[in-house]
Amino acid sequence: MKFFNPNIEKQMSIKRLVILCIALFMVAGTFAQSEPEPATQTTSGTNPQLIEKPVDSVSQTQTVAPEPRKKSWRRKLIWATDTLSTSDYMMSIERINEKLNDIRDSAKLSIEVVGMQRKINGFADDIKIIRQSIDDRHTRFHIKNLNLYHSFLSSLDDQNKQTQQNLNRLYNRLYHAKLRLKTAMSDSVFRALCADTMLRRTFDSKLERLQLKWARTDNLTRTGLRTLNNLKVDASDNSISISNMLYTLDNQLDKAGDQLLGQEVSSLWKSPISARIEKKGKSLILQTLDNERKAIMYYFSQTIWQRIVILLIALLLFGWLFMNRHLLKARKENSDKLAYLHLKYLNTNPVPALISVILLLTPFFDAYAPTSYLAIEFILLLVSVSIIFKQKWDRSLWNEWMALVGIFLIVVITNQLIEPTFFQRIWLVLVYVGIIVVVRRFIQKLDPQIPFYRWIKIASAISLVLAFLGIISNLFGRYSLACILGVTSVFAILQAVALPLLLDTILEILFLQIQSSRLRIGINRPFDHSVVAKRLRLPLCTIMAILWLVLLTSNLNIYSAISNSVESFFTTPRSVGSVSFKLISVVLFFAIIWFAHILQRLISFTFGETGNDTEDVSTVSKEQHSRLLVTRLLVLFGGYLLAIAASGLPIDKITIVIGALGVGIGLGLQNIVNNFVSGIILIFDGSLQIGDEIEVSGQSGKVKEIGLRASTLNTADGAEVIIPNGIILSQNIVNWTYSNDQRRVMIEFSLSGDELDTNVINEVINTTLAGLPNVILQKKPVILFTKVQQDTCWLNVHFWSTISKIDQVKSEARLQLNDAFASKGISMK
Repeated sequence: MKFFNPNIEKQMSIKRLVILCIALFMVAGTFAQSEPEPATQTTSGTNPQLIEKPVDSVSQTQTVAPEPRKKSWRRKLIWATDTLSTSDYMMSIERINEKLNDIRDSAKLSIEVVGMQRKINGFADDIKIIRQSIDDRHTRFHIKNLNLYHSFLSSLDDQNKQTQQNLNRLYNRLYHAKLRLKTAMSDSVFRALCADTMLRRTFDSKLERLQLKWARTDNLTRTGLRTLNNLKVDASDNSISISNMLYTLDNQLDKAGDQLLGQEVSSLWKSPISARIEKKGKSLILQTLDNERKAIMYYFSQTIWQRIVILLIALLLFGWLFMNRHLLKARKENSDKLAYLHLKYLNTNPVPALISVILLLTPFFDAYAPTSYLAIEFILLLVSVSIIFKQKWDRSLWNEWMALVGIFLIVVITNQLIEPTFFQRIWLVLVYVGIIVVVRRFIQKLDPQIPFYRWIKIASAISLVLAFLGIISNLFGRYSLACILGVTSVFAILQAVALPLLLDTILEILFLQIQSSRLRIGINRPFDHSVVAKRLRLPLCTIMAILWLVLLTSNLNIYSAISNSVESFFTTPRSVGSVSFKLISVVLFFAIIWFAHILQRLISFTFGETGNDTEDVSTVSKEQHSRLLVTRLLVLFGGYLLAIAASGLPIDKITIVIGALGVGIGLGLQNIVNNFVSGIILIFDGSLQIGDEIEVSGQSGKVKEIGLRASTLNTADGAEVIIPNGIILSQNIVNWTYSNDQRRVMIEFSLSGDELDTNVINEVINTTLAGLPNVILQKKPVILFTKVQQDTCWLNVHFWSTISKIDQVKSEARLQLNDAFASKGISMK
């Protein structure tokens, strides 16, 4: 587009001459019929609307009425041309320049387009790989790979649609920029400038630069639209391909059940000895291996984030092992130092144990993985587990385990390479019979006293049933089903044997971490690790069961259906009255609260508690107990807040609950709230701490626990007295250990003899008490004669001892004093 054309300059001059003559003629007619009008003055470069009259010496400046209604367009054009100034033209050029700059910014394609192009090309490559894998004709039906490709195609479809939306957004932006470019030159002042030859010569350089900018902007817009159109075409091609492939996979998956349960090949006794497929031989095996390799590589490339998560878990575990290596070294050098932890794996094989933990957790990340990929991971797991079992088991049991590992390798290789010919099906039957024999021998060698024996026995029974069903399926021509059942049979028993190692290793990691935390605060006393194991056994066993079920259903190719059903069951909105909720929110609510209670209990061991009531006072200082109580309170409070957030309960519903709680407090929950608030006051006040010897409400004993509702006392008789916090706070408390652990001891006795010398009596008592252990010598004993006769006197002796040894000190003092007075010929009663 050009702003002016020199070829039409002569024609424009003639037209202007004609228009000028007509205008002069009309002006002459106007002057002849009306009074001459004053000169006009406008405030802008547009047509004048207000006309000012000259100001005389008497009247002030005033604005006259608007110009007459009936004015021709020619007269307005003349006024507009006469009143435009150079600044008006410059402002017009400036406005158009800013418009072109804005349009050019809108037409620029950022680096985002390059990323979109790479995504679209990547989608096309992925589609090509999946199409090749789907189009490969194979006798056996790989339903697991179909589920995997269906999942990846659905993800590709979502990503491709998102890319199409971004492309449409950019295309609309460029298209509107193109429309704006067409109207960028519609400014009336600029048109007047272009229509005047003299003005064009005045602004010639600026107009040339403006013309060049317009041409560049137009070229940029056209190029951007062309690029986006090409990308939209490629994205549409990807969308069509994905849609067609999803349709094909849906049809295949719909027929999967019939194909698996239906008769794929003839029954074994009807199968011909030679078959066409046997002629393919080596080429078929190579093709199968190549297909599995492509499936694994593609799965690995599409699940890179899962690999990163697993790598981070591995780095954390091995980093933790490096930080606590001194504990394991001390365990090897001094077998008695950490013997109470009963470490089975970390003390002898820490690296294989941690590798086994990582590999046992992979089913959470690789539930949809191809069977060959799972087999590779499982082989690595079996190597690390076998290294550990070789040192823990006797020779015969380990040999049976290695037989299980060997039959696993045979089953995996057989199911990946063979085709349903007569001899290969016979071989498959023999392999499955071998599974039954090896599993039975392994269970017979296994010690029934080992942990999780019942769990392993149940898994072995399931393994035997699956192997038997695999033989039956093979005999009746259900070849694909037979392969699935055989592989699942071996996976089931092997993982059931390896999973207890996961539980024990995690517990040992926690034991060592607690011991490391205790050593950092200067506590080198054993703790009752059975309490930790008891608290964590249930959640860890739950994780074990879930992992086993995930791998079992994944190998049976029913994980997708079951997981979708479970997800639908827990995520479907439900309503009770006006309250809407999801079961997953309810489960998360209680699970987080449960975990918070477990965590706040386990934290006590890191602060030095031993789990033994008789040792906690001497092991942990009162300040540490105070910090422990505050920490436990914060953990519980944070757990409840997180549970409420996870439940998805709206704020208005929480307000209703709080209002109902207020009503409940007024009606009958005063004591509960009183005990709760009193517990918080006791925790932060510090007048009562764990380990204190107190007397309250007629009970005396040592404070075992300060809870949010009640506190627990251990009496000297071994009873545990639970006293509500409100009662403790509302009564007088006798705290024998508030500022120190000293208590006065009083002994009453009488002395008889022929000569009772008070100096001798005092010397014997002071000397004897000074030699007793646990007697505080800084405070001298007080000897009081309560009654005196000629040959008999009664005494009260007061001395000080530690409060935890009062009874022992009194007993020992009586024995020692009796012997000391007897040596002086004085009888003590």
